[in-house]
Amino acid sequence: MSFIFLTAFIFLNMMVGTILEVMGEEHENFRAEAHGESKEGGEPASRAQIEKLETELAEIKALLQSSQPKG
Repeated sequence: MSFIFLTAFIFLNMMVGTILEVMGEEHENFRAEAHGESKEGGEPASRAQIEKLETELAEIKALLQSSQPKG
């Protein structure tokens, strides 16, 4: 008789855990969508931000090339 209760308790515990896990994932997806985050996490970059970073990268490359000794 105790085996039946133990098995029922374990089964119910697993079901509750599964339901809570799914609800947690759905909540995280809803929160990410509400804040405009991408699936990878973080906010998507705008075209202006990408262009600014590309400009800064080009400036850094130019500075590195000009500071290297020639020869």
